[in-house]
Amino acid sequence: MNAWSPSLAMAMRASAFAAAVVMLHGCNGGDDDAPKIESRAPLEWSHIATRVLVEDGTLSPMEESRAYAMAFTAMHDALNAIDRRYAPYLSDLHVPDADPDAAVAAAVYGVMAAVLPNESLTLGNAYETALFNVRTGNARTAGIALGERVAAAIVAARTNDGSANAQGPYMPDNAPGTYQVTPPINFAAFV
Repeated sequence: MNAWSPSLAMAMRASAFAAAVVMLHGCNGGDDDAPKIESRAPLEWSHIATRVLVEDGTLSPMEESRAYAMAFTAMHDALNAIDRRYAPYLSDLHVPDADPDAAVAAAVYGVMAAVLPNESLTLGNAYETALFNVRTGNARTAGIALGERVAAAIVAARTNDGSANAQGPYMPDNAPGTYQVTPPINFAAFV
């Protein structure tokens, strides 16, 4: 386990998970007349990502929140490519015949495997199980390909985003656009 306090880490995880559930709720929302994607994969892969990140325990809260953001953004772009409802983040694809369960599994697996290579066995087992439950065929193949493309795009976009140099204590300043400590919660103490 890393040097972060367990209670702080749990609070950060709970906040990230709650934000993800709110974001993913939009995947089945929207216009009542529009087709909806019926899939439990977003919720299942949210649980898998959370479990793997908690069990791994090597990431700081900021790195962990980055991993959640990457995984859930990949999930969004994959589902959005199947049933376009929102502006895509990176992947402006249109694959309406792709299986959403396969697409979500491939997208989250691809991101999490890149972020946590030492968890490849756990992630690989979850991925194989998820795909085992998807009927073999063109939709499954298209979903896997879609998820892999979306994951690769997210990982590539974040590879040199400066987060690798974001270690160490936060040093507040008064420059425009920088976080200012706001009592009673000093967010700077969390990073």
